[in-house]
Amino acid sequence: MINFWDSIEIGCMKRVSEKHNLFWAKDYNGSLAFIIELEHVKKENLPLIKITGMQVVYKELNGIINVYLVLKNINDIDIFKQICLDIINIIEAMDYKISADLIVNRLKQWQNFLSSHRDKSFSIEKQIGLFGELYFLYDKLFPLIGVTKAILSWVGPNKDKQDFRFKKLNIEVKSYLDNKRGIVNISSLEQLNPSNGDLYLYVYGMKIDENGVSLDEFIKLIREQIVKDESTELEYFDQLVEEYGFFDGYEYENLLKFEVFEEKMYRVDDTFPKLPLSIKREEIKSIKYTIDISLCNDFLIHSDDLNVLKEER
Repeated sequence: MINFWDSIEIGCMKRVSEKHNLFWAKDYNGSLAFIIELEHVKKENLPLIKITGMQVVYKELNGIINVYLVLKNINDIDIFKQICLDIINIIEAMDYKISADLIVNRLKQWQNFLSSHRDKSFSIEKQIGLFGELYFLYDKLFPLIGVTKAILSWVGPNKDKQDFRFKKLNIEVKSYLDNKRGIVNISSLEQLNPSNGDLYLYVYGMKIDENGVSLDEFIKLIREQIVKDESTELEYFDQLVEEYGFFDGYEYENLLKFEVFEEKMYRVDDTFPKLPLSIKREEIKSIKYTIDISLCNDFLIHSDDLNVLKEER
């Protein structure tokens, strides 16, 4: 990674953004720092944040609060750069003044993430699972019901039984790689047996392609659309992605690029090939199984059936 502090003298700083007051800096001890200037916020209202290997300091000058991120352990410089660039990307996406709440909440997310995660990989299974849900959110629900309603319907990261929930309809999204064509994994008895309403199963066939899109790129695209739509659910979207186990500001080493080559939707009724809830016993703690979706053509329905979601209020 580029060292943004190479040309900065000790005790000096360099502007990062044309739109916002963000600065690379070196303090008088020679420590690397990143400065965010906040207006209309009181120092006493800002919380204590502790991130391993660095220090978060608030300084007030003429009624303006400067948030200093200072690197304390040079071994953590890569993470430090990632945090700085993540915050810059978030701020640059905004047309209005920097929100203190936005910055504080993002730093808290980094604090929580780094307190329990240092794994630089994100499993392929989780990558294709999250990519499929995000693709459905962006490609189907955003244009159909709007950004805000779509995000609020995404309940999968909250450990709900299905991925998307509406008043009279549940939608489960499954994805598979082309080398496992048509095979989808069902992680519980409840996943294809909703407690209320109808259930649609939306399935994506995906392949790994250098010309495709990676998770971090796709999440950035979705975040830009949320801002463009002026939705108030940006922070909630970030929270859902993190609940899934992915932190979009972190630089994972194994992210793949995906391309969707096939998509189909199925109606899951009582005759659909699934295990029924009636087989559940107290002694059985979990049940997982696979379905060859290529053998389920009798249950295929057109994606236009999703238009029923427009009728919900």
